[in-house]
Amino acid sequence: NRLRKQALLLKARFDARFWDPTQQYIYLALDGSGEPCKVMSSNMGHCLWGGIVSEVQAHAISRHLTSEAMFSGHGIRTLADTEVAYNPLSYHNGSIWPHDNSIIAEGFRLYGQEKMLERLALGLFGVLESSDDFRLPELFCGFRKRGFEPPIPYQVACKPQAWAAGSIFLLLKSLFGMSLPLEQAHLTLRSPILTSKISTVEIQGLRIRDSQLDLRLFRSGGATVVRSNLKKGNLRVLTVRSRSSSMLDSKA
Repeated sequence: NRLRKQALLLKARFDARFWDPTQQYIYLALDGSGEPCKVMSSNMGHCLWGGIVSEVQAHAISRHLTSEAMFSGHGIRTLADTEVAYNPLSYHNGSIWPHDNSIIAEGFRLYGQEKMLERLALGLFGVLESSDDFRLPELFCGFRKRGFEPPIPYQVACKPQAWAAGSIFLLLKSLFGMSLPLEQAHLTLRSPILTSKISTVEIQGLRIRDSQLDLRLFRSGGATVVRSNLKKGNLRVLTVRSRSSSMLDSKA
């Protein structure tokens, strides 16, 4: 209770100091005088991931993040192209970082923004498809996508790079709606999404706590079907089709 109260107080203080009620977005920072830096950046997507904003605020933030000013077609820019400092060639002021986008994707999932999650995933999958080694770079330039052209590379970006590689796993977790509550003995997949680019995903030898299983997700009749094969332990796999539906045991 004490920690919950502290969290609620922090959330209230954050809301009072960082939320722009007119433009409905999160300020980038406070300056040395405590005044807000009124800059629209991808950082506010991390607030979705952290769960510090309300549902109404989350919807407004998500709209900004997927607007033409921020979403290039390949991914979400670090800075909106309407900002004075915007430069699509800049390391932090307009480029696109896969790990940054994967955190935002998880934020979309946590607030039920499934259409925006799928749109972002499709953009990043397109970047993967355009890669000669099927790897995501550390970052790439924030120019707007034109037709089927690949993103313009950031010439000194690391490739491979650890957190760019790791972003794929968080993106898949977000698409699958995967969660494992500490107090429960089941893996939940909430309204899993595969996108139009993926028909089937197979995960073999997935280790969770003391259990090991194979997972197979595939599209069928407009929905994503989950099948599991438990090899060790007693973990259950549950699929939740919507917030209002009951949990269905998908253990094969």
